[in-house]
Amino acid sequence: MKIATSTCDFSSYFFTYEEQIREIAKAGFKYVDLSLYEVNVVNKTFSDEGWLDEVQKLKDLASELNITYVQAHSPGKGGDPIKEDNFDAYLKASIRVIEICGELGIKNTVYHGGMLRDIGKEEWFEKNLVFVKLLLPYLEEHNVN
Repeated sequence: MKIATSTCDFSSYFFTYEEQIREIAKAGFKYVDLSLYEVNVVNKTFSDEGWLDEVQKLKDLASELNITYVQAHSPGKGGDPIKEDNFDAYLKASIRVIEICGELGIKNTVYHGGMLRDIGKEEWFEKNLVFVKLLLPYLEEHNVN
């Protein structure tokens, strides 16, 4: 079993990924869940052309601290996969998270389905499936689950 914690757990105290990851390592964790929950919304680190440089910094930090990224969390802010509001921006951010995972060798990312009031389970599954199907080619390309 690999015991990990999420960078999100440290985000109220430390505001950069580097600070969060250093604290996680200092606490004795060897495995990290990289929370990209706010990517491109609050945290714009990976939204510009220099995003690969930022990913390289995370790779270097993992090597320095002897930690492994074992999981990531996909965006959860700035849109909803089953509502039309900000759908394209949310899709773009979700694809970027998959690309980041691929670069870092993170095999799994957590995806939280969208929500709407007053719809049944079947409709909820159908609406979320539309979004997930758009992600499948990127998941396959970058070897991410």
